[in-house]
Amino acid sequence: MSSRRRRRRKRRGGGRLAQPKRHIDSWWPLFGLGLALVGLISAYWWQATGTRSEESPVRLSRVGEILCPVGGMPIKREISVLTSVGPIYFCCKHCIDRYNAEPSAFQDAVEAQRRSMVADSQPAG
Repeated sequence: MSSRRRRRRKRRGGGRLAQPKRHIDSWWPLFGLGLALVGLISAYWWQATGTRSEESPVRLSRVGEILCPVGGMPIKREISVLTSVGPIYFCCKHCIDRYNAEPSAFQDAVEAQRRSMVADSQPAG
């Protein structure tokens, strides 16, 4: 390098070579924001497209299986609640608590349970 160039560098920047200017100092914050945005969108989509008990209150069962109106699992005959219309059978004690909190929410499933029990008790002719 010539002495003239060295003198120019000293005048401009104190003798250091100029570093190329970077457009983005670090890409990690942008990557983190993008990842968070994708996570939020996918969580919203998953929640919006999931099946809810309000949309399909009556659950399908295998032939001859009576299901709990709350949990959708096969019932246990020893776990039941007596109502004015008749007994309602559940799969566990937690389902009784959920049913007692809001019985109207499970009315369709209770009716489906009663229909399947009536069909189960009639002899095949």
